[in-house]
Amino acid sequence: MDKMEKTVENLEAMFQKAESDINYLNRKLDFEFEQSVDADERNPVRMLQRINDIKKEYSSVVKEAQDIQKAQKEAVEYFQTQLATTVSLLQKLQKNSNFPEENPEELRQLEEVLGLKLPISAASSATECSDLVETDKQTAEQTTQKLLEASQCAFEPEQSPAGRRRGTEEFKEVTDCEFETISEFKRGHVKLSDVNMAYRILWRHFVEEKNSGTLDAIEMHKMGLRVAGKTGQAKLQVLKALDLIKISPKGLVSIST
Repeated sequence: MDKMEKTVENLEAMFQKAESDINYLNRKLDFEFEQSVDADERNPVRMLQRINDIKKEYSSVVKEAQDIQKAQKEAVEYFQTQLATTVSLLQKLQKNSNFPEENPEELRQLEEVLGLKLPISAASSATECSDLVETDKQTAEQTTQKLLEASQCAFEPEQSPAGRRRGTEEFKEVTDCEFETISEFKRGHVKLSDVNMAYRILWRHFVEEKNSGTLDAIEMHKMGLRVAGKTGQAKLQVLKALDLIKISPKGLVSIST
């Protein structure tokens, strides 16, 4: 149990360090861009040099995320081994409900694996142990994925959302970091999944089906895209703010090219 706790503590420390590094470099990136403004003009050469310097620093964050993935895999394998041992001991306890001695050998082994004192009736907790380990595994995987997405998004700061999609017919969803760049005032209560669903419908119509022109609210509604109300309009406003679509003064929508 001590080894398990130490493994979890090491993973938590790695997560905290990676998050701290990402926050620091994000603040530094903002500062670098603020300093690059000179008399309301930006020097492209100096900006590119600053961006390249920051890229090198972000590479260390990406390496940290990869190390976390490796440590997470090792931790999960260790947890699975411990769980298999625990389940095996619990099964033995379930098969032998009447023990001639007060503390059977299986129970003592189980207590040693778990690192705590258990009553014999604890044999019924096998499912709970399995659920707990699975929950911890999923949480670790989700946290690692968020770190990787954050580092990847910040790793290419010079590209706009529209720039990352220009010249390709492959649909690319709006990422969490792109979504977070939009102010809460414009986002309202709209969810990222709803924004991506709206973007996918418009992308299919204009790019995959190669339709030109514009779409009004009625036409979008027929396509399954509801844009009425604050939430409906928020989907379009987020996509417009990311420069992925254009909206005319009359509310007509077209894809950005």
